[in-house]
Amino acid sequence: LHLSIRRQRQMCIRDSLRSIALRAFGIDRGQTRQTTPPTHIGSGLQLCLTSWNITSLVACSTDDQTQKSARVNGWLDRGPVMLQETHWLEGQERDFVRRWHGADIFASPALPKLGGTTGGVALVLPQHLGWRIRETMVLIKGAAIACIATWRQQDFLLVTLYATPIQDEAGHLSFSKFWRLLQDAGDRLSGAYPEAIPLLLGDFNCSGQDHERPTAASRALDTHVQAALSAFGLQECPQT
Repeated sequence: LHLSIRRQRQMCIRDSLRSIALRAFGIDRGQTRQTTPPTHIGSGLQLCLTSWNITSLVACSTDDQTQKSARVNGWLDRGPVMLQETHWLEGQERDFVRRWHGADIFASPALPKLGGTTGGVALVLPQHLGWRIRETMVLIKGAAIACIATWRQQDFLLVTLYATPIQDEAGHLSFSKFWRLLQDAGDRLSGAYPEAIPLLLGDFNCSGQDHERPTAASRALDTHVQAALSAFGLQECPQT
């Protein structure tokens, strides 16, 4: 998918296991793994990002892990990679630094669930292309992280997420609670880093059907999603 945006435009990519809605650019279909080559930002800058729900880099065969690692390695020759559902435990990301060109990896490990793990997200930045992480933030443990990164003298606010239900005030698991927490984070970060270009990619855990035949529940949830994106300075355009 080729995208071209000006300096003032920000990017938000919705990535789910079944579909991607790139509604910020009027695009409604895609693949689970999404790469955006090249995005133009500023005068002459071309930016490529990859977002992938990798469905575990731990609980898989050695061959599968090798193949997944090789794909990530290839994408790192073009730009940052944002991963969801790594299922990494604390510190396991260090095992992949050498495999991935000595990339700078910031990760939030997976959370325990029913004898296993769930989630885990990572930002993987190619230092050999000049990307540098200045600051890192865990927004929601195992589910959403951000960093302030510099590339070619421009600051970026990079965010990746794996939308997951979180226990709300009534004790119920709620996707709305996830998005409310993300909205609070967006308000804080937008105020703290007004010059950084926000780029948000991840697995929103919403299917194409949610957009084609929305229900009252999905419309209500989308209100929280839109509020969270707006807090980061992101805005989605109507589907075409």
